Amino acid sequence: ADMDGDGDMDPLGTGVEAGRGSYFRNLCGTPPSTSAPSATAAPALNVGTAVPTLSVITAVPTLSEAGILAALNESAVVLDEACSSGGDSTVSCDDAVADAAAAAADASNAGANASAAALELAGDVLNATASGQANLTEDVAEDLLEVAAGAAAAGDTDGAADIVDEVLEQSSQNLDEGETVYFEGDGVVAGAAVANGTAATLDLGDGVVSVPAAATNGSAVTAVFWDDAIHDDGTDLASGELNVDVVATDVSGLDEAVELRFRVNVDPCATYRCVTWDEASKKWVEDVAVTVASVEEEGVACETTHLSAFAVAELAGSNDACAAASCRRFRATPGASLYASAGYGAWLGLQFAAWSLVAAFGTQQAAEVFGEAKEKHPRAPWAAALKAPRARV
Repeated sequence: ADMDGDGDMDPLGTGVEAGRGSYFRNLCGTPPSTSAPSATAAPALNVGTAVPTLSVITAVPTLSEAGILAALNESAVVLDEACSSGGDSTVSCDDAVADAAAAAADASNAGANASAAALELAGDVLNATASGQANLTEDVAEDLLEVAAGAAAAGDTDGAADIVDEVLEQSSQNLDEGETVYFEGDGVVAGAAVANGTAATLDLGDGVVSVPAAATNGSAVTAVFWDDAIHDDGTDLASGELNVDVVATDVSGLDEAVELRFRVNVDPCATYRCVTWDEASKKWVEDVAVTVASVEEEGVACETTHLSAFAVAELAGSNDACAAASCRRFRATPGASLYASAGYGAWLGLQFAAWSLVAAFGTQQAAEVFGEAKEKHPRAPWAAALKAPRARV
C-alpha cells in the first residue's frame, strides 16, 4: 500500500492487540508499540469464506522428442555463451556445465535421436571442463556416465566409451599417489587410481583390477565395469565387461601380470575362460596373454600382460567335469587329508574286526540260550529263551 502518498508501494507490518490496530513501514527500525488501554474489549474478527481448495496436478506433461531436442539445443546455446571467451552471459560457466550435464542425462534414454543429441552435448561439457573454464565435479561426472549408459543402450558403444574415457582422464589429473576416485551411472561404474608404490587397485563392484606400479610409469590407471557388456558377438558371457587402461601409456608384454577378478555365480559343472575383445575381428577371443588364474566359489580370477577389454566366458561342462569338480571340493574340505590317510584306513579296519568279534560272540550266546530253552520248553522255546537270565544280559 502507498501509505505516504509518494506514489511508491510501502512494505507494511500490521497487527491487532487489545482492540487497537496498528501498522508500520519497514524502515529497518523498531515497530511502534501496539499497546492499548485494557478496558476496551477486542472486537470479534469476521471469519471470511472458505479458502478455495487448490487443484492438484495429477501428471506432469511429458516432453515430446522434438521438445527434448529443443531443450538440449537451448542448453548448448547457454553453455556456449557462458563458457566462450567473448561470451556475454549472466550464467557462470560452472552453472551452465552443471545444467547442461543434467539435461543431457535426463534425455539420454528418450530415444535414439535424443541419446545422440545428449552425447553431443556431453562432449561440449567435457570441452568446457578440459579448457579449465569449469570444474568437472562429481555430480557432472556421474551425469555424463548416465549419458554414456544411454548411448551404449542405443547402440553407440564407441561414443559411450569415449565419454567415459574422457571423464576418467580429466578426473585423474589431480590424483596423488595412492588416491582413487569413483563414479557411478546406470549399469556402469568407473574409477581412476594412482599406484601407491606397489600397485594401483580399483574395486568396481563386480570387477576388480590391480595393476603393478611398474606398469603405470607414474600415470593413473583407469577402469570401467559395464554390467552388460557393451561389446557383443553372441558369446555366452558369465560376467560384465571390464575395460582397463593406463593414461597416456601403452601397456603390453608385462613381466608382472595385471590381476583381474570377476564376481560371478560359479557353476561347478561349467568351464570358465578369460577372454579379451579383439577390435579387428569384433569378437571375444582367448589370448595366450590372458589366462585363468583361479576359479573359486566367489568368482573367477584372470591374469593378463596387456590391457584391453576383458570378460569371463562360460562353457557348459559334462557330467565328468561336474564329478571332478565335486571331488575337488571334497578334497578341499577340512579333514579331507585325514580321511585319505593310511592311518585312518587302518583304524577303520580295526573297528570292523572288533565289531565282527562282538557280533560272533553274541550269535554264539544266543544259540546256546535257544538250545537250552528248546530242551526244557519244546513247545515254546522262543518265549523261554527270552525269559532266560543270560538272554536278558
